Amino acid sequence: MKTYYFNIFLLLLAVSFWGCKKDLLNVQDPNNVNEENFYKTANDAVLATNSVYGSMYRKDNFGWVYIWESVLTDDERWDSEGSPALYGGVASGIETALGSNSYVRRVWNASYATIARANVAIAKIPGIEMDEALKNRLLAECRFFRAFMYQRLLMRYGDVPLMTKLPSDDVLLPSRAAKAEVLKLVFDDLNFAAQYLPKEHTGVDIGRVKKGAALVLKARVEMSNQMWTAAAASAKACLDLNYGLNNSYSDLFNKPGTENLPESLFEIQWGNNAGDFGSQINTRYTDNGEATSAPGGWNWGQVLQNLVNEYDNADGTPFVLGNRDVRTDLTQYQNRDPRMAATINYAGSDYFGIPWKRTWTPTMYGWKKYTISNEVLNTLPKNTIPYNWIVLRNAEAYLSYAEAQNEAVGPDPSVYAAIKEIRKRAGLTNPDLALGLTKDAMRDKIRHERRVELAGESARFEDLVRWKTLKSALENKHLGNPGVNWIISNWADFRYLWPIPQQERDLNKNLTQNTGY
Repeated sequence: MKTYYFNIFLLLLAVSFWGCKKDLLNVQDPNNVNEENFYKTANDAVLATNSVYGSMYRKDNFGWVYIWESVLTDDERWDSEGSPALYGGVASGIETALGSNSYVRRVWNASYATIARANVAIAKIPGIEMDEALKNRLLAECRFFRAFMYQRLLMRYGDVPLMTKLPSDDVLLPSRAAKAEVLKLVFDDLNFAAQYLPKEHTGVDIGRVKKGAALVLKARVEMSNQMWTAAAASAKACLDLNYGLNNSYSDLFNKPGTENLPESLFEIQWGNNAGDFGSQINTRYTDNGEATSAPGGWNWGQVLQNLVNEYDNADGTPFVLGNRDVRTDLTQYQNRDPRMAATINYAGSDYFGIPWKRTWTPTMYGWKKYTISNEVLNTLPKNTIPYNWIVLRNAEAYLSYAEAQNEAVGPDPSVYAAIKEIRKRAGLTNPDLALGLTKDAMRDKIRHERRVELAGESARFEDLVRWKTLKSALENKHLGNPGVNWIISNWADFRYLWPIPQQERDLNKNLTQNTGY
């Protein structure tokens, strides 16, 4: 741990910035920058903030790891499940006290790398003489990312070291701080971000994080801690900004030229020009078998029948599979919630101009959301796909408001109205829920809507963790997929928290291990 933090901060103090798509992330050569001539001007403050954005592009953040987290749920199967490596070891309960799983370690290290960059910028920017409005906006962006990463750590490891300043000898080997202490920082950061971030950005600043993102993330943190009244207020504050919902659900993910729409509150800005970072989304989502006319990928993430069954009928009534043979009966795909066709490739659905075949994956299904359908883009290398990844969007504000308000006061008219907006945009012919639902019944409806609306967006893992339903979801994830085995080993409630990576404990004797590992 001591070596890790020391190296990161040395790197950051030398201002090791990353280049990226769009002007907001264009930066100068780090070899010509040092601490003696930096942190002097407003442009330096912008570049320091851009370095925080840049950390999000690393492989262990949104470059790869984060966008694959559906495999930790009942929505998706990892191609190598049952292996102790990466996602398989975490999802199946194989991970041991050694905490040596590279995935567990990557999430820890990448989160603290972003926090480190944010801490440097937060410490240095206040001392720069510059426009106060711009200064506060940049600090708000940095504090948003710091809060985002601490929430990520809390949801996976529980108590974690709280790093908020530049390093000194007395903090190079930090102990784990109590969750309440970390949460205080998270809320302080998000309150500051919500105050100083603008509703929208214009010009070269399009793509920077919006005010609504801070409010939706704040609601997410509050719901994770059963702060229902506060969460409803945060989500409502975002809804009051009137970002709305895009008319087309599918266009948010599957249509070139529809990036950074009003509904999107923050998205990772991928590109395919020289010097840009390209997305590995197609690498993860596309088939690598017979579909030779389309860009081939690793096909590591495969959609499960469990998720397919979750989508309602087109008229809004629950779908019932009945005695259909999922391997041969195509009627199961007819007259369904339009979000299913926008999200999942299934037998006979269009896959880059050819019908999808169930034999292309062991589960019979693949992801359609975020795959490239434009013929020109299909010619690009799979790791330079320029589709942005939406991290937070306004649909989540509707869903979070409905959930928090239902938990706080029950299914009042505003809860019904929020869910109706989501279902209406989805294209259900009858978006209304039945009147007179109990609080428990409405909770089930809200959780259903959250699952299908956000499917494939790496939101479900944290939902299952905070609902304490992850164990049952994993135990039943492969039901309905003939011939696909799923072994869950020794999964107990202590596994709601991951182990502290043993490599970090070897470096820092002050780090204790989570119970059970």
